[in-house]
Amino acid sequence: YTYEQLSCNDSTRLLTIYPGSWESPLRCSLTETPFSENAVYTALSYTWGSQVTDVLLDCDGKILYITRNLANALRRIRSERIAYAFWIDAVCINQSDPLERSQQVSLMKRIYESAADVLVWLGEEAEDSSLA
Repeated sequence: YTYEQLSCNDSTRLLTIYPGSWESPLRCSLTETPFSENAVYTALSYTWGSQVTDVLLDCDGKILYITRNLANALRRIRSERIAYAFWIDAVCINQSDPLERSQQVSLMKRIYESAADVLVWLGEEAEDSSLA
């Protein structure tokens, strides 16, 4: 996947997750969104887990690889009927571009404050989760 450069410092990317069942492929689109648009989105905070990016995400018809933990989170939160917009740091920030990463990290407070909701994903339930 090749990221388009953000056109201004007052915008970020939002990930629209298309509907699907647990088994169906993960499909999405990435859209640059200026903060002035007051877009409605959910910010997802999650544990990255393994850094291995081996799960395919169909993003605008191109292949973007994500971690298994993020794929599990997306499968759990996506709707079977409606597309929803999310902000997820690992995908919405071009992690290969140090300048963009630095600029977007400086906006994270604003990104989370502007979100309609914030979800936290700790991972799939473990066998001993009931002991906590």
